[in-house]
Amino acid sequence: MPYFIFINVLGLLMFISPVFSQSTIAQIDSINQIQYQYIISHLQESVTTFEKNVENSRNINYEYGEAVALDKLALALGISGAHDKANSAFLKAATIFEELEDYNKLSSAYGGYGYGLKRRNMTSANKYMRMGISIAEQYNLNQNLTTLYDNYGVLKLLEEQLDSAFYFYSKALGLKRQLADSVGIPYSLNKLAELFAAQGQYNKAFEYLAESDSIRSKEQGDFGRAENLAYHADIYQDMQDFDTAISYYKQAITKGIPLNYAYLVQYSYQQIAELYELTGNFRDALANQKQYMEYKENELNTQMNEKIAELEITYETEKKDRQLSEKNLALRNRSLQLTSAFLFILLISISFYIIYRNNKIKMTHKQHRMQLQNQKEQAELQQKLTEEKLQLSSELHDNIGSNLTFMINSLDNLTNSKNTANINQKLNSIGSFCRESIDDLRNSIWALKQDDGDTKLLILKVQELRQKLQKVITKPEIIVSDQTKNIIPINSTTMLNLFRIVQEGIQNAIKHANANRITLTWSETQDTINITIEDDGIGIDHKTLKYGNGLTNIKTRSKKLSGSFSIKASNPGTSIAIQIPKK
Repeated sequence: MPYFIFINVLGLLMFISPVFSQSTIAQIDSINQIQYQYIISHLQESVTTFEKNVENSRNINYEYGEAVALDKLALALGISGAHDKANSAFLKAATIFEELEDYNKLSSAYGGYGYGLKRRNMTSANKYMRMGISIAEQYNLNQNLTTLYDNYGVLKLLEEQLDSAFYFYSKALGLKRQLADSVGIPYSLNKLAELFAAQGQYNKAFEYLAESDSIRSKEQGDFGRAENLAYHADIYQDMQDFDTAISYYKQAITKGIPLNYAYLVQYSYQQIAELYELTGNFRDALANQKQYMEYKENELNTQMNEKIAELEITYETEKKDRQLSEKNLALRNRSLQLTSAFLFILLISISFYIIYRNNKIKMTHKQHRMQLQNQKEQAELQQKLTEEKLQLSSELHDNIGSNLTFMINSLDNLTNSKNTANINQKLNSIGSFCRESIDDLRNSIWALKQDDGDTKLLILKVQELRQKLQKVITKPEIIVSDQTKNIIPINSTTMLNLFRIVQEGIQNAIKHANANRITLTWSETQDTINITIEDDGIGIDHKTLKYGNGLTNIKTRSKKLSGSFSIKASNPGTSIAIQIPKK
């Protein structure tokens, strides 16, 4: 080949190669844009599509496309019940996003995976949701936060933590309004409607749902309108208005079938069947149950046909290989077969005896080890129960017991007093003290239930304490600053003691500092969790400083956690510092 022809061909190949690659990347990105609604309505097809997209991305070393495809694949696999495969796909996607430093996709992946775990493992669901929220908040990913807050609200609703659910739904709605997210706003409105309905506030629920209907009436497709019809039906069902609920479910079916919205149609048929059964209309109940089963069977048949076609191809390939092997096998010498058979039987007999003898010995050792292990586990469990009982007894004695004693003495004094002036005021004071004692008991129970707690969950609880206090007092202003970068796991005992330390520190500053501002700062080092409580009040004099109950309790609880406690004058005011080991 002449030199100039070689150069021209090489140049043409260099030109075509990037064009072809870009075209492939565009195709991969286009497939990765498939929306959630389509995925949940075409699960088997979506699994096949995204598996192929993962393979195509790897073939051209397109890491971003591979990670997005894996994230979508994890969603489809999780909904279809293939949880182990979904978990593997998600972990691979998260690893790639982290390597690419794509925190937008990483936070979304953590949140989506956590949300998918809500029916199987609520502890893990909360863990991954908080990881997603933490990353999104750190990098101000407001668009991601709208979805993360909404879905975290769903988890709180499933845990029957209605106040927390309302808090996160409201945060999501506020962000969406700020971003003018007309697609996302109806979703938050529907969740708030569902929350109020669960509390029996149906008028409030319908107000939110009406606003959602108004926005979705302007959407191009019927997907959102179909979902809203089902929300109306759910609320009327809660209200025991079964006829209206049935009417709305039927409208949802009418809109859902053309959209191939399988989940919504199946759900609506099933709900109608149950409502007819409740009202004694067994004929219509049976008819709708049949519709539900027929629709579900059609969906399963579609998935089965796709799987059968795939298996047929595999079978034909294996069949040809097997036929070839059988022909080769027929050519073997018969005498060799007989000799092999004899040796095989002899070997099996010897092996069987050896295996039987070894298994018997292993079984004896295993039983002995199991007995020792059981004894050890029983002892550890008994020790843990004893420690928890002591902790609970101490908490109830120190806080609730002393509060009850104070209330009894106050009531006795009021009963024996001949002075009836201001009796209502005194009773109101005792009532307020009772409510504070109940709050203390609730906080103790909450903390002791957090076997798998962490610092982010504790800081959220402290934020709730701050909000309650600020409703009662206008001064000082209480500020909670979270400067931790990691989610640090802590057990229930540590959770309770840290919460009490913060509570004592804030209340001590409110009572004695005459401050305008109290700042509570959370931070961490490689080995410690640090809490600083600072105020800009009147300050302290170390020469005349006396430890009251508040400071004594803080010092005692810090010592229980193998931590350190210090107090010093700041400029102006006072600063309390606590350091607790992470392990």
